[in-house]
Amino acid sequence: MKNIIKILSIVVLSLVITGCKDTIVTRKADLSDKDANLVINPNGVNSITKGELYDYIKNNDKETAFNLILEYIVEENFMSEPYEIEWYQNQVNKKMLSLVTGGEFNLNGEFDESTFANYLRSNLYSIDEDSTTDYLDSKYFTYNYDDFINKTIKYELYQDILIADYIINKKAGVLTRSNYRKLTYYEITKDTSKEPFKTLNDLTEAVKDLYDGIISDLHDIENRQKDTEKQLIVDDFEKLMDNPGSEFYSLSQKFSTCGDKMCLPEESKNYQLEAIDKKEYVKTEIVNNKNDSLFDESIRNRLFANNVQEKLFGLGDSNYLTHKTDTDKNFEYSNTILSVDNNLYIVKVELIDFEDETSIDRIDAALLLKGEVTTLEVFEHYFKDYEIEIYDEDLVEYIESKYTKQED
Repeated sequence: MKNIIKILSIVVLSLVITGCKDTIVTRKADLSDKDANLVINPNGVNSITKGELYDYIKNNDKETAFNLILEYIVEENFMSEPYEIEWYQNQVNKKMLSLVTGGEFNLNGEFDESTFANYLRSNLYSIDEDSTTDYLDSKYFTYNYDDFINKTIKYELYQDILIADYIINKKAGVLTRSNYRKLTYYEITKDTSKEPFKTLNDLTEAVKDLYDGIISDLHDIENRQKDTEKQLIVDDFEKLMDNPGSEFYSLSQKFSTCGDKMCLPEESKNYQLEAIDKKEYVKTEIVNNKNDSLFDESIRNRLFANNVQEKLFGLGDSNYLTHKTDTDKNFEYSNTILSVDNNLYIVKVELIDFEDETSIDRIDAALLLKGEVTTLEVFEHYFKDYEIEIYDEDLVEYIESKYTKQED
């Protein structure tokens, strides 16, 4: 097999555990000592015996064996700082949301947590309804999903944190402030209705309030929009309750369903109010200058211009992208409202400080280059760096076959 991992050679990973686990020492396992602890987690949470790890390999469960090694490297070296934990929890939340927002676990048109939990249980994951995974979005998740997360999502993210660290330390030359931006942007689809913020004039008024300090950030604009949408629903509902006659047939239809099922008007009103709460008008994204799907070309050119500071306008403590040219001297509030096709945007722009070792933004920025390195070369680096040797040839082949290097 090409590109054999040179540092991987002959029976099973083994760690010599002393009173203090500051270093990793590798040697052949004493397989007669089946009860000797092989501590994978620094707190002993996932402790197993050397014999158990050998059994995983012997019984062809090489993925579990490899994941235990990955877990050891990451939890011993990367998951102790608050910013690393914050990044990990943010990413878990994003991945969990991506699983449930596609409609697969909907009931009556809305996500149903019980349906999702039962699906996971059918796949032999333990879901506890009496506690919560507290960093997940409570609008969707009120149960404890730790078992599912720790057996699936965790290992994907542990690979990512190794890849990001590798890129930051080995590919530092490509991580420059000029090529990356952190964007927090408000996005709404234009229409001809009188609902606030859906026309340029109304959104301009919100930007003025942002400038005057009446509101503090884009989330305040989002909350205003949601409050207004909710009030329209409440007003229509009260109109229907006060006048249940035939002239309000359209309103009776509006409050006759909950998703795709028939329901009472009161239930329909509550259903619609809850749906508004789940809307997201504000998004945050790390982008680089290779992203050609964001906004349109003219906005991207301004966003990544060498003199980008001249194209930003300060509102409070933040800077927002404008659509005017450099020669425009007279600022108008509408300058910060960008129009692309049928959407309106307000875009807050931040530069990423790659010198800040505690920044979760630089982890996300580094992962934009994930496709420019191979997972196998990353593992080779860390196995060598932390003096980890795997002696089982079948496990070596498993790792190589799963993470085959690209041809030179």
